[in-house]
Amino acid sequence: MKTKRILSVVLTAAILLVFSGCATYQSQCVDIPLIEHKGEVKLDGGVGYLDKSLFGHLTAAAGLTDHIAVQGHIRGLSDRKGAGTEYVQIATGYYNKFNRLNTELYLGYGFRPFAYKLSTDAYLEPYGREDGSLHIAFTQFNVGWNGLANSHIDIAFGLKVGYMHDSRIRTNYYYDYYYGNNRGRWSTEQSIVGNRLLLEPTAEIRAGWTHFKPSLIVGYFHTFPKDYMYGLRLSIRLGLTYRF
Repeated sequence: MKTKRILSVVLTAAILLVFSGCATYQSQCVDIPLIEHKGEVKLDGGVGYLDKSLFGHLTAAAGLTDHIAVQGHIRGLSDRKGAGTEYVQIATGYYNKFNRLNTELYLGYGFRPFAYKLSTDAYLEPYGREDGSLHIAFTQFNVGWNGLANSHIDIAFGLKVGYMHDSRIRTNYYYDYYYGNNRGRWSTEQSIVGNRLLLEPTAEIRAGWTHFKPSLIVGYFHTFPKDYMYGLRLSIRLGLTYRF
């Protein structure tokens, strides 16, 4: 009964948070796998709806040897302007287990393309688009416990430290006042280039059964120097995890 109550609270909180619009931060809360042995494979995925956009995410991790693991993560976004890949991340690392405490240390690379409209209404000024990319080289340390409460609950914490390179071209279009069907238009271009240090702590709880568990991940990030272009600092994500 206690496990069922915990599972119910996790699911209810996750659903309310996802659909309340709190998860508008476009960077990722990547699953913390806590691999324990060679040959172990873990899949985590889910969908959500934010700001008139449908997104899906998928993470896969596997133990290649007794201490070496790999992980890949992808997130796709679909809205009125089309569908595409929003973020991709790959990493490899070292894992170990001390009694019941699991630790992981990953080195990885993340990539996010920018190609979207600043506004979908041509009558708003400025009306334009952004094109470019975001690159992140990072290391992440994870720690946590698998199989608490008779294998029903996993708890994990992660800390990502990375070097972020942001390169974008913003094109703004402006329109003259018009009479009838005659309109004049001109444009300006702005180059946005920045290098920043990324600091991102993450916490995850999985509650369910031995192999199949719904998951709730909460993350926060900060850049040095601070930049407000990346949106909300707090990120919340709901997923489903299966461990082979």
